[in-house]
Amino acid sequence: IEVAIARTDAPLLRRAAHTIKGGLRMFGADAAYELACRLEVLGREANLGAAEESFVKLKQALAQLERELSTFVAEPVGLGHL
Repeated sequence: IEVAIARTDAPLLRRAAHTIKGGLRMFGADAAYELACRLEVLGREANLGAAEESFVKLKQALAQLERELSTFVAEPVGLGHL
């Protein structure tokens, strides 16, 4: 996504955002998912001028997801005996 924005490559932005959406949905990262959806639309519309702000917000949402996942890995809850 970062490369697509830097290169003003709308098709690449659309594909990159589309690719990341699935993983975000799988983790229940709704805010990040919505931002990826927004970036995908911006790529489809070739509106890269608005993409930087959404990308900054996406990076923040991903950082939050990373913190949450790190906490889960450190202290798994409800797994019982596998």
